[in-house]
Amino acid sequence: INGADVILAKSLSYMNNSGQTITYVSKNLGIKSEDIIIVYDDMDLPVGSIRIRPYGSSGGHNGLQSIIDSLGTTKIARIRIGIDRPKYSDKDISHVLGNFTESEEKLIGEALATANQAFLSIVDNGLQWAMNNYN
Repeated sequence: INGADVILAKSLSYMNNSGQTITYVSKNLGIKSEDIIIVYDDMDLPVGSIRIRPYGSSGGHNGLQSIIDSLGTTKIARIRIGIDRPKYSDKDISHVLGNFTESEEKLIGEALATANQAFLSIVDNGLQWAMNNYN
């Protein structure tokens, strides 16, 4: 992207094992953890919103925790895409794996487009610039 080498990797394993994929890719391609950007869904954000962070805890996200554990650091850039919480706390799994309503689908589509622009901005202008312009 604009002269920068970028690898897009999507794990084919279970989300809770995402760290295995990241470790495999980073070790085999010589990628440092500070050069990784994780994009993931987040129930702690409203549907359709995005948030960019340079580091932090998993916030209870098992896939991100797997990545943190595998890389041994919380200093991993991330783009969080909001999917909101379900109405009932015991419905987390069906909420994450379920379908969006028509109105949510529109918001998610817009969020994905914005997340894509934010990702490109990180590559072109750096993480801080993207955070200042997209958070």
